[in-house]
Amino acid sequence: MVEEIAAGAVDDPLNALLSGSRWLSVVETNALLSPLAFARLGRGETEVLEYARTHAGTVAVLDDKAARRAAGMLRLPLTGTLGVLAAAFEAGCLPSFTGGVAAVVQAGLYVDPVIAAELGARLKAP
Repeated sequence: MVEEIAAGAVDDPLNALLSGSRWLSVVETNALLSPLAFARLGRGETEVLEYARTHAGTVAVLDDKAARRAAGMLRLPLTGTLGVLAAAFEAGCLPSFTGGVAAVVQAGLYVDPVIAAELGARLKAP
């Protein structure tokens, strides 16, 4: 995943996040899933799935629909961007769930506004 992000735009907020974050760790993986997974999902998603598959208890963070479907078939614990934001808000690491969602959208990621609103209401989040 890191290589995909690094190969993107220099001003991509994810590049800054990866280089400046103390809570993220980059791990190496040898993607052992079928080569078809690479063709259908892409390298980053395949590596996330393979890491979660070979490290019990790891939650795969995926937003790609096909990758989420593959995680379900592999019976892997799964969350997405909104799940990460919700966990950060509940842990007190994010002062505003709604603000976090807005920052993610401003950075160019797609967030389903209906799901974000429903989750925000459930969290009773500002």
